[in-house]
Amino acid sequence: MIKIFEYFFKKEIPVLMYHRLINNKDEIGKNTIYLNVDEFEKQLKYLKDNNYITITFKDLYKIPKKE
Repeated sequence: MIKIFEYFFKKEIPVLMYHRLINNKDEIGKNTIYLNVDEFEKQLKYLKDNNYITITFKDLYKIPKKE
C-alpha cells in the first residue's frame, strides 16, 4: 500500500478536514463552517471514484523520507 501511495503522491499528501456535517439548514446555528451530508457523500464518492485512498498517521510515518 505504501508503494502505491508513494507513486501517486510523490511529494504531496492531500489532507481534507471537515468541521461539521448537517442534514438541513435548520442545523446551521452560529457555526458557519459546515457541509451538508448529501454534499459530503458526493465528495467521498468523487474521491473513491478517482482512486484516492485514506491512510493513518501510522501509514504516513512509514513512508520513507527523501533527502
